[in-house]
Amino acid sequence: MNIEDISVTENKAESYGGGGNNSGCKIIIDGGKVTAESGDTGAGIGSGAYEAIYGGGDFSGSITINNGDIHAYARNGERQEGRSAYYYSGGAAIGTGMHGDVKSGGTITINGGNVEAVASFGGAAIGASTQKPWVADGDCKGTVRINGGNVSLCLQNVVLKDKQDDDVHIIGHGFGGEKDGDLFIDSSMKVWFEGKDPVSQNKRSETCHSFSNQWLHIGVR
Repeated sequence: MNIEDISVTENKAESYGGGGNNSGCKIIIDGGKVTAESGDTGAGIGSGAYEAIYGGGDFSGSITINNGDIHAYARNGERQEGRSAYYYSGGAAIGTGMHGDVKSGGTITINGGNVEAVASFGGAAIGASTQKPWVADGDCKGTVRINGGNVSLCLQNVVLKDKQDDDVHIIGHGFGGEKDGDLFIDSSMKVWFEGKDPVSQNKRSETCHSFSNQWLHIGVR
């Protein structure tokens, strides 16, 4: 699927990518303006949400952004209280729908363009979504490569109320997951939080594989 000059909002599942049970899609964005926002708990760009009857949520395909003005949003979901804990239900902005893993063969590559990715309710900005409670998912086992462009990432509607709330990373696993997968950032790229100086070269992956409710930027500065 090659995408150019598209604005789309879906009422269910993902905005652009495979449906809940069709995770092996190939998405290439070569330019133009793309605004992709999931209306439910799927990914903005990636797979749809898990459904009890049909399964799904996982992503084992490839997403490649070569150029363009790209905005991916996964703003929907909720925070639910359990008897002894709570959990979130939200998709990744770029990656998996709710209760999905980025499988070991899944790849997300940004080669250029201006990319903004905003996730809510426990999904990663790039990577996996929230874990299904007491089920082993929400992991990013694939590969994320950022070779160029200007990338801005943000997590919303996740609060620092107790230790459990840092269990989602900006790039990597969603809430409840554990694995962040492989991350490769070109040596020319800087990583910094809004209003801060860039982190050192050896802290770039660690910073991306962390929780923060501040904007994180990756680019040439």
